[in-house]
Amino acid sequence: MSSTNRRDIGRVLAGETPFDDLDERGQARVRAIWDEQAAERRTHLDLAAEFTQAGRSWTEADEQGAAVVHRNR
Repeated sequence: MSSTNRRDIGRVLAGETPFDDLDERGQARVRAIWDEQAAERRTHLDLAAEFTQAGRSWTEADEQGAAVVHRNR
C-alpha cells in the first residue's frame, strides 16, 4: 500500500485487515493509537483492589526494584 487512509487504519484497528498491509506511516499511526488505548485502559486498572477482593496474592517491585509480595489470606 503506498498511501494509507483513515479507512485502512480503521479496518486494521477493527481486526478486519492485517497490520502488515499498511505502509510505514499507517503502521506508525496504528501503533500510536494502540499506545493511547493501552494507556487509557491502564488508568482504569486497580489490580491491587481486584486481587484483594478476589483473595489473591500478588508481587510487585518497590522503588528499588525489590520484590514485594502481598498476601491475601
